[in-house]
Amino acid sequence: MKNLCFVLVWLLFSTKAVSAANMYINDVVNVSLRTGPGLDQEVIQMIKSGQELDIIENRKDWSMVRLPNGQDGWVLSRYLTTDQPNSYLLQVLEDKHRQLLAKTETVQQQYDTVALENNRLYTEIDTHKQQLMRLKQDYDALKEERNLHLFVIGAGILLLGFFIGYVTNKNRRRSSLLS
Repeated sequence: MKNLCFVLVWLLFSTKAVSAANMYINDVVNVSLRTGPGLDQEVIQMIKSGQELDIIENRKDWSMVRLPNGQDGWVLSRYLTTDQPNSYLLQVLEDKHRQLLAKTETVQQQYDTVALENNRLYTEIDTHKQQLMRLKQDYDALKEERNLHLFVIGAGILLLGFFIGYVTNKNRRRSSLLS
């Protein structure tokens, strides 16, 4: 029984866990995908740097991998890395850079449109300010003219009253108290 437990524990710690971890071909130009572990095995396909692979089995020098299209094969483990290759990161950054440049161009066009609209609105405000000043001047002139008309009408009524009083006073007799 002790031997059975010892064998089970030894098997548990001696085998490597099989995982479907994502790994990448490192920054080598091309890597051979082979039918078996060994340089003497037939080359199935050449895999480019940056290709994502699923690890099916890990051995000392060789790893069995699965390509995204489902094809299985063996590659030298030294070409595998968990880090994304620099060429892949460069491609991602270049794509982001292109997107940001396009976005910057769009924002610049929007800014130019808003700047033109802003200038147009400032010109319109200046025009309205000038119109307001002219209207104020016209209003003040009309107010002055109206005040002058009212003054003339008031003076005319006052003079007319004096004239009517004078004319009616001549025809009337004077009271005896005054004479």
